[in-house]
Amino acid sequence: MNIKYLWGKTLFPILLSFHFTTTAVAQSVFETVVPAPAHLGVNVNTEDVPFWKTLDNDHQDDWDERVLHYPADWRIAKGNDGRWITFPHGWKHREGSDGRIVAYPSSFYTQEGDDGRVIAYPYSKWRYFEGGDGRGVAIPRDWDVDENGNSLWGKNIKAGSDNRKIVVPPGWESDQGGDSRLIAYPAGWLTDHAFDKRLIAIPPLSPWKTTWGRDGRMITYHEGITSRVVEGNDDRKVAITNNWYYRSGPDGRIKQRPKSTIKTPLTFDNPAQIALMKKLKEDVELSDEEYHDYLLYIYLNKD
Repeated sequence: MNIKYLWGKTLFPILLSFHFTTTAVAQSVFETVVPAPAHLGVNVNTEDVPFWKTLDNDHQDDWDERVLHYPADWRIAKGNDGRWITFPHGWKHREGSDGRIVAYPSSFYTQEGDDGRVIAYPYSKWRYFEGGDGRGVAIPRDWDVDENGNSLWGKNIKAGSDNRKIVVPPGWESDQGGDSRLIAYPAGWLTDHAFDKRLIAIPPLSPWKTTWGRDGRMITYHEGITSRVVEGNDDRKVAITNNWYYRSGPDGRIKQRPKSTIKTPLTFDNPAQIALMKKLKEDVELSDEEYHDYLLYIYLNKD
């Protein structure tokens, strides 16, 4: 594991670890470490979700064997790939030729890549690109221009040797793991991997720990918000958030949700995803409630 500071020099190997939270202490520290346009303050108040439901074999005849927790007033839908997703009422949804359903706010534009997967984005503010693997990705237009406002034509969209493109926010670094997948992370963060060679990004602060399951995938978690780390029947480790309920289906994958109406942070293992979500709120001028819904949609439906 290498530690890199803002000028990008490798100083010394060090074992540290991470996860995302929104405590006042952590947020103030992150703002000194992580460059614009984003810090790690991602706070979704689950007090706004008074009742939860769980999709499992007791509630759906054609269950896909994946546990799906969702707010009681949200919708659920199933694609031809057999997978169920959940999304807020009032959102639209579209199925790609790959059979996967994507849901999105009504003002968003959708586009299908050569791989058959649909993505949704604000057309007037973001720009679409496609990787050599056929998967599409969208980047904010003002992240794709130089200091004079001239288009960079995707300079901040990069790909690993797997040809999968990702957005690298301005001022961030990128690196590729032994699995050929590229990741983006803020300058000053650490990177490491376990036996599957999949690289992860780790904030260089002590409350964060790392571990891995029998599947060889490394995960990161924050000691202050984690009650335990458990391994599912799929051999993947999962960090269970304090006061959260969890269970798994026949697929072996553990899914969790809050036990009650409490304030709690959502955790995301992709820092670039956080940066993009914050930028989306700014570009589309989402209300706090709409932003909350978008974050929760991403979290509940993640692979």
